[in-house]
Amino acid sequence: MAASKSHTQAALKLLEVTSSQRLVDGMVSEMKQLLSGIPTGENLSTRQQQLFEDFQANMNSLIESNLSWEKLKPEYAEIYTDSYSEDEIIQLTTFYQTSLGKKLLDNASATNTALADIPQKHLDTLMTEMQTAAQIVMQEINDLKQPPSE
Repeated sequence: MAASKSHTQAALKLLEVTSSQRLVDGMVSEMKQLLSGIPTGENLSTRQQQLFEDFQANMNSLIESNLSWEKLKPEYAEIYTDSYSEDEIIQLTTFYQTSLGKKLLDNASATNTALADIPQKHLDTLMTEMQTAAQIVMQEINDLKQPPSE
């Protein structure tokens, strides 16, 4: 079901308040940076160099046309309109305009990274313990396969 115009407008306002465009622009910049780092090799002729530069320009255009904020913004808004009522979006927008909401947005990346690191730390220990336990049980299973010594 398509969202009403006011519902979509509320979602677009939320995207603006949360600086969602920055995320997309950052992704586009990263992709362009990766593209510019492709080694061309040595001793290219002028024609080869031109072909490579044309390729990079074409890839940059593809990135910009497929991942531009103007292209993605309606899809982002649709995620919000599908997930939240218009009133809920307005409440979220109001919250993100408060000092606490701004702080949440400013710290979101660092907080999410720190939160993701916690289970990873424990996972390393867990994997070691699981490997040790598996080795012990496999040894016990193998010991039982041995004919009893008389």
